[in-house]
Amino acid sequence: MSDNPAGDILEWRDLPGMSSDEDHHAPASLVKLFPAALAAVQDHLCRDITMEQVGLLFGHVEETAGKPSIVTILTSHPLDPASASSTHVAMLRDQWPPVWRRLTSCKPDLQFVGWYHSHPGHGIFLSATDLRTQALWFRQPWHVALVFDPVSHSLGAFCGPQGHRTPILALEID
Repeated sequence: MSDNPAGDILEWRDLPGMSSDEDHHAPASLVKLFPAALAAVQDHLCRDITMEQVGLLFGHVEETAGKPSIVTILTSHPLDPASASSTHVAMLRDQWPPVWRRLTSCKPDLQFVGWYHSHPGHGIFLSATDLRTQALWFRQPWHVALVFDPVSHSLGAFCGPQGHRTPILALEID
């Protein structure tokens, strides 16, 4: 699958206010977030801002020695939370295989690249629970945790088992 729609000129740029200004180390990964994937995540997470919501991210990863990995997020899939409140969400790992099978049957080159969830009115960070989830289930240095606050409409990305904040690049099409 190509990232490039035929005939379009593509330019990636930092997503304003949504990259990692407070981290001073070089990122291990960069996140490329396609507009359709961002819109789907935001649509899902804005449906109910009284409780945290959760879903999975799919795309592909480019790894080059000596350079940050590039994680391209092409699509997402919402999950029904196992439990949720205004400050907590839990997912069941047994929900993942049916989602993966359904998506990869129509798009076989998709890779499972991470997860997303909301922090309604709480800002962009990984909580202690989020960090445990990331360390337990998302161990690759390029695995993404995308956090969206549907109240402030802010977004952040975190990668690897330690949940390091990483820049998000958005696509501009001329």
